[in-house]
Amino acid sequence: MSKKTAQKAKPPKLPTGEAEQVRIRTQVGHDFALKDDAFGRKRLATGTLEARRVYEVSNSGHTATGGIVRVRNVDPLTGITSLSRQQREAGMRYRKDFRVSAQDGVKPMALT
Repeated sequence: MSKKTAQKAKPPKLPTGEAEQVRIRTQVGHDFALKDDAFGRKRLATGTLEARRVYEVSNSGHTATGGIVRVRNVDPLTGITSLSRQQREAGMRYRKDFRVSAQDGVKPMALT
């Protein structure tokens, strides 16, 4: 018979990118998209526009020692911020077609 006591459930580790974003946002004071999880930790609220923004800090990621914070909007559809003009236009056409089909539903095309 074991006399060991049961240990508490440990929270799973946060992904490195998310933990860094939470740290930067709390230091800067931009904690609009942060919410508490079941373990009492701050997490990014998934699915919001604010959560999609990426905060980058110069000076090795330290804002206390004069690091400059840059907010970068990451396009969730393309996922790549450095696109050529043609690629960006193709992505915008795709986005427009996707929104139209999502609003109207899928309809068969008439062949003429």
